[in-house]
Amino acid sequence: MEVSTVEEPEGHFNIDEYTDVVMVTKPVIYISVQEICDTHTLLLEHKEEIAPDSNDPLHELLDDLGDAPCVEALLGNTTQFANHYNIFPMLRS
Repeated sequence: MEVSTVEEPEGHFNIDEYTDVVMVTKPVIYISVQEICDTHTLLLEHKEEIAPDSNDPLHELLDDLGDAPCVEALLGNTTQFANHYNIFPMLRS
């Protein structure tokens, strides 16, 4: 049973293996630290569905990364950062 039909990215975005080499402007991705943590958590929760083959490099990568960190662990001392840049009002809202 097929749940959905998804076009291959190469066809949808009109790209091939040489596209990256000849691009003048490289694409930019904006992602927050929270989104990185959330993505890591989702990958850990669903790695068997995403990569059912135990030899898939994703398993090794996730094993190397370990448990998903929280934002505070990645940013360090957020209180010191907030005091330095006077952003407590933004953090409280």
